[in-house]
Amino acid sequence: MRPSGFDGEDGSHLREPGANGLVIEPAGTLLMCDHGNRSLSRVDLATREKTIVVDRFEGRRFNSPNDLVIHRSGAVYFTDPPYGLEGMNESPVKELAHNGLYRMAPHGAVTLVDDALTFPNGVALSPDHGTLYVAVSDPEGPVVMAYELDEAGGARASRVLFDAAPLMGPDAPGLPDGLKVDARGRISPPARAACWC
Repeated sequence: MRPSGFDGEDGSHLREPGANGLVIEPAGTLLMCDHGNRSLSRVDLATREKTIVVDRFEGRRFNSPNDLVIHRSGAVYFTDPPYGLEGMNESPVKELAHNGLYRMAPHGAVTLVDDALTFPNGVALSPDHGTLYVAVSDPEGPVVMAYELDEAGGARASRVLFDAAPLMGPDAPGLPDGLKVDARGRISPPARAACWC
């Protein structure tokens, strides 16, 4: 798709205007994190028509949704760091005070799961969908978080699963980024994730 993200006139406020995280929905449509339009968008793969699903939380525009995953309940978890905005946290168009982890219910309502993650990035689910994993790409706190989920996909508790700080150094650049979980529950970065420690 050209453009895959921002399709307006002036994109000077954007650092990364294209699409990012993608997932095929049960109906066969593509749900995308649309950095440039600061939204979750849906694409009909037959027609390539794109529709914005949600672009605000409590009336304020998202920063730049980055990655997403669908829970078996139909809920969608997604991260919203400032990576798509020129100036990131200092961007004058940033409307939210936090960089959040969100849950969109099957009926479309969006709730904030965590507003304390500095730079939330990749997300993944355990094979039983009982745990949500979130990579935090912060050089001051490079961690992977684990959130315990109930049957409906609601988050109950969280903890630091992995601290990547000891792996960082002058000869080891990178931060936790995209995540994949195999059928046995082992977590790894995608094969081409250059940003993983």
